[in-house]
Amino acid sequence: MQQYKLMKPILETFGEGVLPADTVSKTERRYAEVKDKFMVKSCRSKTCEEKRVGHTWSKLDFVSMAKTTGAIGSVIVHGYFMLLLHAHSMVRAMTHRLENRDGQMGFQR
Repeated sequence: MQQYKLMKPILETFGEGVLPADTVSKTERRYAEVKDKFMVKSCRSKTCEEKRVGHTWSKLDFVSMAKTTGAIGSVIVHGYFMLLLHAHSMVRAMTHRLENRDGQMGFQR
């Protein structure tokens, strides 16, 4: 699923032929084999009967899934949320790394 999701924008951006044809066909074939496992209800209609390919194989979100694992789920704040502050493009991520060295503003290494 992830390879297909990456391949599609690569082909859309750079055009057909940028990836080997056998890689494209293999990725499309493997995607078709697992696609049904990722189908979720889409509430774009009033009845929510429409289906689309979802982004995950589980109905649980990441945090809920982590909590079901026992002890490792207890580190969700430091192991997930705090890391997201740095991974996403946010002012908080940038300012957290700023430091004042001898009167000069710079980023921590």
